[in-house]
Amino acid sequence: MHKPADKSYKKNVTEISKDKLKDFLPFILAEVVPDVIAGRAVCLGITSDEGKPVGAGVIDEEDIIEEEDEIYYRVESLYVVPEYRRQGYFKKLFAAFHERLWDNGANGFYVQLTAPFDDGMEKALKAVGFTRGGDGNTIFEVEAGSVIRYFDEKISKAGNSEKIRSFASLSPGERDSFTGKAGKDYPEGLSPVYLPGEMMRRLSYVIEEGDTVKSLLLTSLMGADMLYIGALYAKNKTDGIQLLKQMIDDVKGEPAIRRFMFAAATEDALKLAEHIIGGSQAAVKVSRVHNFYYVY
Repeated sequence: MHKPADKSYKKNVTEISKDKLKDFLPFILAEVVPDVIAGRAVCLGITSDEGKPVGAGVIDEEDIIEEEDEIYYRVESLYVVPEYRRQGYFKKLFAAFHERLWDNGANGFYVQLTAPFDDGMEKALKAVGFTRGGDGNTIFEVEAGSVIRYFDEKISKAGNSEKIRSFASLSPGERDSFTGKAGKDYPEGLSPVYLPGEMMRRLSYVIEEGDTVKSLLLTSLMGADMLYIGALYAKNKTDGIQLLKQMIDDVKGEPAIRRFMFAAATEDALKLAEHIIGGSQAAVKVSRVHNFYYVY
């Protein structure tokens, strides 16, 4: 990645302060506004050549993923009003983000779209240099109470829970071993850096076998009431059920959590999610999430 030399974006793109945020709120997803106000996310506003606000982009500087030793920052919100598209404003926005994140070692950015998504948005992303990565993940969104009742009624015993440790109980060194890219015991491609929102260490677990990780479950909090189950890696179905049973037992002490979102990135995780959701007879919303990458 090269440091951007073109500074022409500065005429149209600026970082938005709290007192100016109201002018750009129509262009920002409501769920990310609290992060902008709290300073956890960076908001850049786009104005036309006449100075009229016409769009905005938001990136969380702590929400990154790593792909083959490259770092990508997630675009949490992105919008330019239709009549100002195809005029270079998206490219100016990403030039500004590139400049800001240069010292952080960013190689680019990524946007997540949920299928079925607007074909126009996909075309717009590709037009400014984004490419679609992989086949995406299947997402199941269900009411938590139905799944909890299913586990209480049908899966009262799930094996020996003594082998399970929560991430909250791990030492910093153990967490680094499990979550670091160089951690030999950690399944490749699964990491807390892929989780949206705030990681819930007390609701994330590992099953150890000697000094290695045999199976794991990672979760994060999305919004005020949804638990995102973003990484379920189990050597067998019993381990998967055992991890989920432990999470279910512990989530009962979290009355604010009312919904679960299962993200199935592997065939085994997909089958297990379908088995549990089918058994619970919960109303489910199924979608598919794709990442689109912008690389400098």
